[in-house]
Amino acid sequence: MAGNDSPLEEQIEVARRKHEAGDTAGAIDACSGVLASFPDSIEALNWRAYLLQKVGRTLDSLQDLDKAISLAPRHVDFRVLRGNALSAKGDLEGALADYSLAIELEPSNEEARFGRALVRSKQGNLASAIEECSQAIRVKPTAVAYLHRGCYRERSGEWEGAILDYDEAIRIDPLYHDAWFNRGMLKARRDRFSHAATDFTEAIRISPVATNYLYRAMVLEDSGDPRGAHHDFIQALRLDPENKEAQAGRDRVELKLRNHFEES
Repeated sequence: MAGNDSPLEEQIEVARRKHEAGDTAGAIDACSGVLASFPDSIEALNWRAYLLQKVGRTLDSLQDLDKAISLAPRHVDFRVLRGNALSAKGDLEGALADYSLAIELEPSNEEARFGRALVRSKQGNLASAIEECSQAIRVKPTAVAYLHRGCYRERSGEWEGAILDYDEAIRIDPLYHDAWFNRGMLKARRDRFSHAATDFTEAIRISPVATNYLYRAMVLEDSGDPRGAHHDFIQALRLDPENKEAQAGRDRVELKLRNHFEES
């Protein structure tokens, strides 16, 4: 019961509630208050480090994580968080060391595997990034794991392999917006416009944002459907009136429609 919580637990709960309410700055301040009274609180260090990364304060996050790891060197979450911070800072070897230890301690940790894959890709080794994702799939075949591998396969030019991974991500989670969107983008690049439009339609159903309407408009335009494209460019502009690509697309298809009308 709440009445039996220790002062430390009560203060951490304040930080947690502020974070859940979207008050990241307030949550950071609350964690700082906890650490002022309990400087070796592992949970408060973990929370503050995570929140500092969210707001882009990587170096401050690293200070907390270095201390946390000195207190608990085999704590998986700390290793993953520090790996993320080191990767963002450009210390790829340091990030690899933290991710690798996290995976050794917890082989099913997806975030560590995806972090290590990202580092491999930053080093220019897409084959290793793909293999890292394959290992994640063997341990735990999630939609996110297939999406990650699909992205790296796409970047490496393995178009059909990427589409198969996006297919599998969608099979596992039919409401996975990013998988529909990524597959639509790849099909559009491969000039499979009608299939791409279908994927963007699903993306719109899941998340009706301007970007999805914009890209469906583009593939409809490329497939020879200026009226459908015009509808989607207009919808994108309703959602994002300053979108330059949508403005240019609207003007372009309006000219095409006007010319077509005059010719007929």
